[in-house]
Amino acid sequence: RHYKASSSDQSSQYITTMPHQRFPKLEIIENYPHEIHFVLSDTDVSVANALRRIMIAEVPTLSIDLVEFQENSSVLNDEYI
Repeated sequence: RHYKASSSDQSSQYITTMPHQRFPKLEIIENYPHEIHFVLSDTDVSVANALRRIMIAEVPTLSIDLVEFQENSSVLNDEYI
């Protein structure tokens, strides 16, 4: 849909409204220091997926850079461990 905007000059300016605007609702059920329970409703799956990706990206990660074996007595190779 297009609506004509009021303007002081003679040029025609139109405002376009989105046919499927998203107004998600977020209800927080429980809030803890390292955990939150909430309900996301009235939205598309793509919005929920974007929110999920943002939350996953904010989780700190840890990686082990170097490991030295003194003695490997397991049946697994050092490279596999």
